[in-house]
Amino acid sequence: MRSIPTTLGYLALVIIILSAASPSVSATSMQYAPPPPGDFMLYKSDHFDIYYDSTRITDVSGVVMAANAAYANVTAFYGSYDYHDRIILASSHEQYANILLNYLTNENISESNVASAWGDADSGTIVIEVPDQLPNFTTVLTHQFAEIVLRTRLISNKYTVPAWFSEGLAIFISGDLSDSGKALVEDACRNGKMMTVAQMNEILSNANDPSVSPDEAKMAEAQSGMLMQYIAQKYGADSLNLIIQDYGSLNDLDKSFMRHLGYGPEGINIDWQNELKGELNIRDGIVTSENAHGYVTDAGGKPIANQTITFTCMRNDSAVLGKIYTATTNSSGFYSLNLTYGLFKVQIHSPGYADLLDSITLQKGELRLYNITLANAETVTATPIQNMTQNVAANPEAADNSLIYMALGAVNVLAILLIAFIFLRVRK
Repeated sequence: MRSIPTTLGYLALVIIILSAASPSVSATSMQYAPPPPGDFMLYKSDHFDIYYDSTRITDVSGVVMAANAAYANVTAFYGSYDYHDRIILASSHEQYANILLNYLTNENISESNVASAWGDADSGTIVIEVPDQLPNFTTVLTHQFAEIVLRTRLISNKYTVPAWFSEGLAIFISGDLSDSGKALVEDACRNGKMMTVAQMNEILSNANDPSVSPDEAKMAEAQSGMLMQYIAQKYGADSLNLIIQDYGSLNDLDKSFMRHLGYGPEGINIDWQNELKGELNIRDGIVTSENAHGYVTDAGGKPIANQTITFTCMRNDSAVLGKIYTATTNSSGFYSLNLTYGLFKVQIHSPGYADLLDSITLQKGELRLYNITLANAETVTATPIQNMTQNVAANPEAADNSLIYMALGAVNVLAILLIAFIFLRVRK
């Protein structure tokens, strides 16, 4: 008869063997995709199968067109693929939630959750609400297709790719970047509060956690997408495909970035933040590369000294709208003011003179000669005086050409006068 310790030892060994032989629950659940409900109809296409509730959806032609467009958007980045994905259409958010209920750990499916993707290659499945529920249906569908294709390209590392990378890439490929999300990132950049790559990854990996606020998740998504856009613009979209190929075999995203870009993800993120900060400074009028200058005189040509002129920016983008720039004339009535580009409202209020209200538009890099003549208050009632303005070419060659044309004109006038003089002398 075996002793109790020996028996327990055998039992422990059996448990270890069975545990090792059992498939990982997390691994299978990550790859498992919800099947379509049994009463859904099937529409087959070259690149995807569409399942839908025929009692609520009578025409899927619009979905087919959108799916073809989404396929084209994804293949434009990755290249063509010959596997079939499955699209399950939900005719309402309630039906969408019911289809997913058995496959998501979070039973509270938010209104903002309108599409989900599982698997890869021929096992890829997308559950999505119908176009009537989603005004940006093609964009959302492209986003989900892009996630499936990324998992297919990564082969053995399809479920270990960092969330910030997979989400950012899908946003970049689909163009799924909202104006409000972009505004969150830009405001964070202005205030020095943009996320690190590690912070983005932490938030996107736990997007359903109650501790993650909607604004945090929204900003992490937008920043990851904008970062991918920056990489594609600076290094080329092909560099992203090369990083994906390397990650598929190395399972090390930092090494893949270093190999093809010379920087890790955090370094690229810092470079992009610095460039974005510079762009925002220009757009917000902090960097002033344009200039308005000239003389302020009265109706008789006498210079008006110590006169304040206000230029209010009317450009309707970011923080520059409503920004006021002021200039004061010197003893000669001259002023010079550095401005940002765009439309400006120009105002002067001076005792003894009619109020001035005018507008000018400065192009990027432009230097504007802008002379102002103020009318005496008693000679003008309600109508502001019209100002004399003149553009000065920002390009030196353009200014040189103007002088040449003036010189040629003078030569022509002299030639005509000389011919007339000779003609009169001959007649005498």
